[in-house]
Amino acid sequence: MDKNKKAYGNLLKSIRKYKGISEELLAHGMFDKSMIYRIESGQRRIGFFSRRRLMSRLGISLSLFTEYLQYDEYEAYSKQREIIYAFENEDTQNIESVLAEYEKTAKKDKVGLQFALFIRAVLESSSDLEMSYEYISKCIKITMPNIKYSELSEYVLSGEEVKYLSYYLKIKSTIEKDTIDDDICGNLTINGCFEKLLDYIIEQKWDTVPQMQVFPAVLVDYWNYLVNCRNDFLIKNGNANQTF
Repeated sequence: MDKNKKAYGNLLKSIRKYKGISEELLAHGMFDKSMIYRIESGQRRIGFFSRRRLMSRLGISLSLFTEYLQYDEYEAYSKQREIIYAFENEDTQNIESVLAEYEKTAKKDKVGLQFALFIRAVLESSSDLEMSYEYISKCIKITMPNIKYSELSEYVLSGEEVKYLSYYLKIKSTIEKDTIDDDICGNLTINGCFEKLLDYIIEQKWDTVPQMQVFPAVLVDYWNYLVNCRNDFLIKNGNANQTF
């Protein structure tokens, strides 16, 4: 296991330095700066989901990143795949049972807990938007505690974190149609936040795979927001028959 720690640390360090990203920037919201040094030097092993998140923040395609897992890590990863599979098949009953089991182990890892909160937000979105908003807000603050859409260029984010920020706008825009005045959006409009998010993705030096996975997903959320705005405008002006 020591060899695996060292191998991961060397890989992380070489990619981080190649991309010119500081230890502090990579660690933001997850660890302190000294932890990155200990990880890269092979002194400290972190959880599977956190290892993947650091690679994802560096823009590395997770489909190309493989390593040996401990049994508890494999078990948690398998549960995550089960949850995603249940979502794809709209098996909400199975999602609840598997998610409950997953949450028991997810508390040990920030990234694992973040995934669980995101799933909770999605589940609640069809029945309780306020609760969905509460879950996605907590989800974001776990690894992005001080994030602001107006300052995205100052952060190193993973594709998953960008998707969470997009989903936040999706839920918030459903609750409040106009300007969002909160710690994350500041005085930007929802439209302005989406534009900042898309600009951030375009500027990132990610591998092709994460770039092609994240950009379309955020673009769809943005398009749906614009369609809803158009429909609301038409309804208010008595042209409901022209809505999409």
